[in-house]
Amino acid sequence: MGIAVEVADAGPGVSDELRERIFEPFFTTKAEGQGVGLGLSVSHGIITDHGGVIEVGPPSPDGATFLVWLPEGAAPSDRDRETPQVDALVAVVEPDAFVGALIGSALERAGYRTLVAASASELASIDDVPDLVVFDEAGMHESAPLSLDDSIPRILLAGAEADRSALGSAIVLDKPFQMGELIDRVGTVLARE
Repeated sequence: MGIAVEVADAGPGVSDELRERIFEPFFTTKAEGQGVGLGLSVSHGIITDHGGVIEVGPPSPDGATFLVWLPEGAAPSDRDRETPQVDALVAVVEPDAFVGALIGSALERAGYRTLVAASASELASIDDVPDLVVFDEAGMHESAPLSLDDSIPRILLAGAEADRSALGSAIVLDKPFQMGELIDRVGTVLARE
């Protein structure tokens, strides 16, 4: 037994070409600046973490339909149940407030203390010294994340077009990525320090 939910909209629908990529992080069909491509990716992650399934309904010119099934009494994933409480502060530098909040929230659920800054200069103005900095490639154009004390590790979230010759000691996590990949990378980097 379980719970089935059907959600529909009146948009242009989902073509066969888009169906294969619809749940990829950062994939969007919206114009630049109108969407970050995380809504369906995050929904997919939450639903599958709870043992459920989300699927795109049959193609229709009248809009998109999504079918969600959740088992009765769905429990959090093993990762959520075994959340370690760690004494590490992870700073997230992300100019998009929505994306920054998502990353910060995911890291907090994984047991990390977080602070989210919109820019490198905002991070530099905060008194707390992070144990690790996660920043988007947009932050590469500001000096603060890269000029931090070399003992503070950095993880760069980078697209394929990023200039990797100027990264210094930053560890690169390629976009698109799953939040679980980022959490695992943060744990691996902090364990090495």
